[in-house]
Amino acid sequence: MTTRTTTQHSGPSSAASQSLAATESGDIYGQLCEEIHRLLTRKRTYYGCPSDDALANAEAVAEDGIWPVTYQVARVGEKLRRLRALTRTMSYDEIRETLKDIAGHAVVALALLEKEKTREPVSDSVAYCEPGSACKVC
Repeated sequence: MTTRTTTQHSGPSSAASQSLAATESGDIYGQLCEEIHRLLTRKRTYYGCPSDDALANAEAVAEDGIWPVTYQVARVGEKLRRLRALTRTMSYDEIRETLKDIAGHAVVALALLEKEKTREPVSDSVAYCEPGSACKVC
């Protein structure tokens, strides 16, 4: 039998308290979506993306032969592994931030899929393995 030791967290931080206030007002989903939007906007600025192309940084991995959606999915996997470790320590703020990161990467992956659906086929100068196809790069 495995015994799991947990540490009680001291409660939410001030940022998390804002979300709790949204819970009380009944619009927790809207509040959390706004937080994730602010996070993505802040990170886009941090990575130096042009203001007219929110996905520039995410799409740049194609230059290295990686399908941008695959990269985002890999980042979600990385964050999930971190989340598993954090749930053992019950670190409220770190768990919360990691969950927002996961949601952010999922939103970016969805945005990439939507953008790809509406654009011209990728040129031969950028090659990456597409899901379900034989790899032409590796």
